[in-house]
Amino acid sequence: MEQAEESAQAQDECQCIGTFLNWHNKRLGTNFSYQRAEDVFPEIADSTRWDFIIRENQYSPWYAAEIKRLIRPEAIIQLVSWNGLLKRIRDDLQSRLQGEFFVDGVPPLKLERQKRVKLKRVLSEGILQNAQSMKNGESVELGSQILSRFPDWPHTKHLNPHPPPPTECRVKAEYCFTLEKVADTGCSLELASAQSGVFIPNQVVVEALTLLFEKGEMSQANEQLGLAKQKGAKETILLLDYDLPPSWYPNRAKQVLANKMDQAQLADIDCIYLVKASENRVSKVWGRNSLV
Repeated sequence: MEQAEESAQAQDECQCIGTFLNWHNKRLGTNFSYQRAEDVFPEIADSTRWDFIIRENQYSPWYAAEIKRLIRPEAIIQLVSWNGLLKRIRDDLQSRLQGEFFVDGVPPLKLERQKRVKLKRVLSEGILQNAQSMKNGESVELGSQILSRFPDWPHTKHLNPHPPPPTECRVKAEYCFTLEKVADTGCSLELASAQSGVFIPNQVVVEALTLLFEKGEMSQANEQLGLAKQKGAKETILLLDYDLPPSWYPNRAKQVLANKMDQAQLADIDCIYLVKASENRVSKVWGRNSLV
């Protein structure tokens, strides 16, 4: 299992560096290629090391590249999943659901496709059945109804990236799905505002970047690229592997980095690029110097 994970990570890293170099070479008419750092410097194989060296040929100056992956915090991933499911339910009920509704206190949603389809049907029927008789401002707990028809309904606390104190989080499955009517007109079914606001697309970029700083990965990148400078790298490059579909917010990333880089004291990183291999997108988001 560990070997499979390492292989997948290595493949992702190669896609990231390949996307960056394709963009760079096309942009400037260069012919840079990459090699694993430990293949060029075997002595660093079992120690702190950066990922790649890039250069045009064995006689040209070389540059060091380190890759860190931007990942959405788990709570946000789950909330995005719920948002997508509720949108599909709303679309199904478009001609029958009268009013605007919020859903609050949803549990984590990690189900196989077949079970997700069943849950969608159970939720659609439960929401429609209750919504028809609800008054504006009224709320109803549907967890027990869902549990009676869907045994896989998670027994867990409310899913919220900013939860209240632990004593207030000890809820039973029966109380994990609150439907609230907020208007008599329209046709809307959304996560409650306290939750839905956390995955505004450009805010997701902020969360993911902040997580890199909090986990110490930016400081680690500085240490790795510092070693590359000791080995003779002309410049050092940090590539942020941007795994945040479906949006692309390089300007937001620039703002976050501009606010954080001074305090992080990342003296050995010369420039930072955002790379989205799935869409062949590259954007410089911070730097003192640069290849381009």
